[in-house]
Amino acid sequence: MKVIASFLLVISFCGVLSVNAQSLAGNSTEVVFDPLFWERDLKLSRKQYGEILEINVEFYNSVNQALHQESTGHPNLMEMVKKRSDLIWGVFSSRQKFKWRKIFETT
Repeated sequence: MKVIASFLLVISFCGVLSVNAQSLAGNSTEVVFDPLFWERDLKLSRKQYGEILEINVEFYNSVNQALHQESTGHPNLMEMVKKRSDLIWGVFSSRQKFKWRKIFETT
């Protein structure tokens, strides 16, 4: 039951994220969406894929943990998203950063 509740909590968070993604997507250095969906377009290496996957797992675990800790009050989710974005941006090569910008210019 806890697993289902946690899953639903993370899914609802993703809904909130998608609503805020439009305002963040205007800044092309923000990595709001999961770049693993564009693995082929970005030509991610296995190492980069693994690094981004690890960043995502850490991010979702920290969101889940923060939402379950009542003593901390409301977590600053957008701050967590910004940190994830910065970490993923650091994994990209300059060519991949260019490609990422191009992907979101056309959408």
